[in-house]
Amino acid sequence: MMETMTVLHIVNGDSVKHKLEALAPGENILVWRESLHEGPILLDLASKEARKMRAAYFKEKMGLPEAKFFKHNGDQYKVLLEHEVYDKIILWFEYDLFDQTMLIYLLDWFSKFKAPQTKLELLCIGEFPGIELFLGLGQLTTAQLATLKDKWQEVTSEQLHLASKAWQVYASSDPLEIERFIKDENLSHLPFLQEAFTYHLERFPSSHNGLSRLEQKTLQLVSEGVTQLIPLFQQISKTEKNYGLGDMQFWRYLERLKSGKHPLISWKGPDSLPKMDGSANKKLNKWKLEITDIGKDVLANKADWIELNGTDRWLGGVHMIQGGSIWRWDASEGKLYLR
Repeated sequence: MMETMTVLHIVNGDSVKHKLEALAPGENILVWRESLHEGPILLDLASKEARKMRAAYFKEKMGLPEAKFFKHNGDQYKVLLEHEVYDKIILWFEYDLFDQTMLIYLLDWFSKFKAPQTKLELLCIGEFPGIELFLGLGQLTTAQLATLKDKWQEVTSEQLHLASKAWQVYASSDPLEIERFIKDENLSHLPFLQEAFTYHLERFPSSHNGLSRLEQKTLQLVSEGVTQLIPLFQQISKTEKNYGLGDMQFWRYLERLKSGKHPLISWKGPDSLPKMDGSANKKLNKWKLEITDIGKDVLANKADWIELNGTDRWLGGVHMIQGGSIWRWDASEGKLYLR
């Protein structure tokens, strides 16, 4: 009698997990909860230094209690460190920056520590038949998700090698390494990586007004009258789908636009937007946004947000902070430079 194969699925969210539980009874599922496109990034994310820095970041920005961060973080690494008990591990990911950063990190980790007897397989998609605007696996019904079963493929040595290089440049304090990586490497083994990394570079402040691509689009929509949180988030999710933005992350973008000596937006409603501290159940129709006069000047490239308000932000391994040189993105030339 053949022994049952033990399988671990690593997925990007609870929505996928719940549907997969119905499709793969008896198989274990790990939700990778840690967003790697936000907060401080060090090459060794499992180090005490990285965990401490990231716990402090998510507490300050997202309202996530440090104890909860450490528990989630510890739980997911416990599963990774004990992965040799599984015959097969299947990674479920998508095309956007949110997923691609998780994917390259996990592939880099497995390139170093994977048990030889465990097979590693990958399903990574950027579209789905019949869905015009594919936003991710969580968008699929259980029946649609079932059609992807057995479509995964074994991870190759080329994919592991490329992912390790990608993680190194993403975690580097020099973002020009990403530019060189995109230009010089053959990225065909991870076909969504080039677009995701390009989008990452577009998160750096514009050379024209200090806004990132996402901030520029958000401010533009508010100026055009999209002033309610839900419609604004829905439009951003469609036009900026390559970011893989969650609502909690988007609220932090709005808070940043409202902060500093010269805020670019104001709002009517409670002082702070929902966070991960239990305030997430606030009714989202309580807020109405408005662009300020300074915001209009920045949008028209008559003023620079960074020069007005300074910055203290991590983008991958790059920590941009007031008093130091700030990397700027020149969209017309498609490259970064120091200013």
